[in-house]
Amino acid sequence: MESTVRLILVLCLAYSAVSQAQTNAPQRHPSLAERLGQALSAPLTETMQAGIPRWEVIKPRPRTECLAAAQGTLDDDYKRCRFGYEEYVRYDAQGQRIVLNSRPLTRY
Repeated sequence: MESTVRLILVLCLAYSAVSQAQTNAPQRHPSLAERLGQALSAPLTETMQAGIPRWEVIKPRPRTECLAAAQGTLDDDYKRCRFGYEEYVRYDAQGQRIVLNSRPLTRY
């Protein structure tokens, strides 16, 4: 009985040591060349990603604010303001926002 308990204890310890070794990957420190390459390419990468179109959400605003923005008329501008919408935008090299498409927020 005692030998069976020892065997189970040893197997449990071995299993936990193996699983621990598999989950803790060793830390790899980047070399000087890698760090220099990342530092030099960061501005270029940010500029390239800035030109990629993406959906941006404009959240619904309060009724009084939307009425003031729509100048007291209950038109499409008021509905867009009141219920929110999404715009598919990209930014050019100067940082100007270009709206490519617009759609209302889906209401469930």
